[in-house]
Amino acid sequence: MSEVKTQILLKKDARIGIVNRGEPACRFIRSVKEYNNLNSCSFKSISFYIRKERDSLFVRNSDESFLLENDDEILTGAGHYLDHELLIKALKKCRM
Repeated sequence: MSEVKTQILLKKDARIGIVNRGEPACRFIRSVKEYNNLNSCSFKSISFYIRKERDSLFVRNSDESFLLENDDEILTGAGHYLDHELLIKALKKCRM
């Protein structure tokens, strides 16, 4: 069986924004760290969260984290992850 090789199109020190939360985000963060160890890379995981998630495991385990804020309101529900304008604003804020 021939080995399939995947070409990574990211720089070895890229920052990867995670627009997810909970266990899926934790698994992704863990996978990034494992990949870094196996391939001599230094990818950084960046999580986005709302105030009530600030102590969550995915926020603590990511290399960087940014609070999703809306100027008019304090965000508390899951809808903020579907607000594309808010996400783009957060991505620009963290220079992604």
